[in-house]
Amino acid sequence: MTEAVTILNEVAGERSRYRVLLEVKDLDGNVVQPSSLKWTLTDRAGTVINNRLDQVVTNPQAAHPLILYGADLQISESTANVERVLLIEATYTESGTAGMPYNHEYRFLIRNYVGISGSPSSEQLLDADGNPITDADGNPITAG
Repeated sequence: MTEAVTILNEVAGERSRYRVLLEVKDLDGNVVQPSSLKWTLTDRAGTVINNRLDQVVTNPQAAHPLILYGADLQISESTANVERVLLIEATYTESGTAGMPYNHEYRFLIRNYVGISGSPSSEQLLDADGNPITDADGNPITAG
């Protein structure tokens, strides 16, 4: 049986970037290919961070890398480290049965750097797969 929560040991830097390897596991703990995968980023109280609610991953991999960055890692608390929760919700096929549910949380800390405050000024937006988001003319869309 797999655990429902993974505590990540690496601490993210405030408004920097952070890589999380999303893995869907079967009942024996083996990494499996998900049929569907979405994720949500919150604080400990469940408040959604940076509008990252139900972010659908297209063509998810068995071990899918997710890059959080910028406003995903922005904090306003004055404590040294702040916890974030990354929830994944997935389905997969096991023993011929499609649509087996899998939910898992990843918990990690963000280091509060002295001198970083406020909202990011202008950062390139990325989709759930980490690809740049562009307008109809191919121009990058930025936050801020």
